[in-house]
Amino acid sequence: MPAERANLNNKNMSEGEPKIEEQEPEKPERTSGIMRVAGVSAEEERIILERTKKEYFDKQTPVEGEREKSPEESEIINDILAKLPEFIKEYGGTPLQLKPEHIHVVNPEKLSYMQRRSYKKSGARGGYTPEKQTVEILAVTQSKLIFGICVAHELIHFNSFQSAQYSPEGDRITERVFGVSEVSKDEEHIYFDDFNETITEELAARFEREHFKSIPLLHKALKRKEEMAVGVKWPEEVSSVEDIMDIIVKKGWFRTQYGVARRGFLEESAKLWEMIKEIQQKNSEKFKTDEDVFRFFTKAYFTGKRLGMARLIENTFGKGSFRELGKGIISNY
Repeated sequence: MPAERANLNNKNMSEGEPKIEEQEPEKPERTSGIMRVAGVSAEEERIILERTKKEYFDKQTPVEGEREKSPEESEIINDILAKLPEFIKEYGGTPLQLKPEHIHVVNPEKLSYMQRRSYKKSGARGGYTPEKQTVEILAVTQSKLIFGICVAHELIHFNSFQSAQYSPEGDRITERVFGVSEVSKDEEHIYFDDFNETITEELAARFEREHFKSIPLLHKALKRKEEMAVGVKWPEEVSSVEDIMDIIVKKGWFRTQYGVARRGFLEESAKLWEMIKEIQQKNSEKFKTDEDVFRFFTKAYFTGKRLGMARLIENTFGKGSFRELGKGIISNY
């Protein structure tokens, strides 16, 4: 979750928002998390993107409350960074060449009161800040597995499509489009934030299932998590560990039950898959499986091409449904 978003999430949605503007195809090479800059000329965009790369992406400076990474944390980070690019490509993204320096481990006791309050309010254990091109992970647990999950989640955010808006006042850029979410021009509202976070967590859960078993420091912890499921009363359709792992991916129940993730995504995940199932059933000529629908969403998440997603939701659920989704996935589906 972006570190500086918590205060925006509870704003009311203004009439007529959001208005999806189709993004142009992403550039062949990503030089930072920011891929586009809205409302400026091509030359101005080039200058802003170059400056973002030079002053932020390439030049990582210590963040507030940062402490040195432990050898184990460094090993986990390096292993995740090695495996993440192919995973991002698999879901339609253009991976960034990220380094361990982009990830900052933070002692929460060293943060300012406002920063601690922001994290506490959002319930997050970490955040990605597009303006600074940094990932921050709170050092609040000794669990290697939780640490790995947090790192994977925030790095997937880092690799999602991002556009910025430029403000001549103060010569600064601010977040505009982030995955499938969008910040209003007045910076007072975030639309599709729940939707964006749930897709990110779904991707992080899949990365965990596919790759954590080959990361030495996480393999044993993951195996213990699977073994903990033995004896738990699961739904009747569950008959194997593989079924249990599918539940982790699709519903997040196990993650919530045992506190494995940064926070529970049970309700959001269940709503996402209910919506996906209904979309597939009503558009079966286009989507043969639920997975096809999910991949359609991840393409928008990684490329910024959200117009097709908006049309699909409007055609499936009726006029105004896309705007309703922007308010929050839990309350509407």
